[in-house]
Amino acid sequence: MDVYFPRAGERVAFTTGLLYYSATYDYSIHTVRRSGSKEWVVDDYFEFDTKQLELPLGARYTFPGKKFLPYVNVGIAFVGNLTRDVSWKQEITFNSEVDVTYEEYTASQLIQTGFWAGVGVLTPLSKKLSGVIEIRAEKTNGASGSSILKSSSSIANYKFVVGLRMK
Repeated sequence: MDVYFPRAGERVAFTTGLLYYSATYDYSIHTVRRSGSKEWVVDDYFEFDTKQLELPLGARYTFPGKKFLPYVNVGIAFVGNLTRDVSWKQEITFNSEVDVTYEEYTASQLIQTGFWAGVGVLTPLSKKLSGVIEIRAEKTNGASGSSILKSSSSIANYKFVVGLRMK
């Protein structure tokens, strides 16, 4: 759901919305470590499952046109992590033996903040309805703060939006 406020000018509008989504992020690191003549392999696997509610706030500039109205928009995003479960598995291989460590925890950061930008096009379908296609990129500070891993994170999202807008 996007809401556009009364225009600040002929082509500029302020926008906000409310987005709900669930996502799973997977990440792995493969490291070979050496000390003298000894060598071991460390494989780390991370999985981050989250359900999020996002409040984007921004401004949109619409270029002139008749059939198609291209626009650009930028803003800030506040993302609330409704659930934020993280699992970490580490496998250390040395002399054909594998030592496995597995941890589960809840990421400590409840709110993520960041920036977003997008480009899109509006096309009038009727007097009261327009079609919308938009590509949006977003980067937030992530749900970091693992006391186990002593790490931090950032999250980049790319969204493709297709929808209808009532005038």
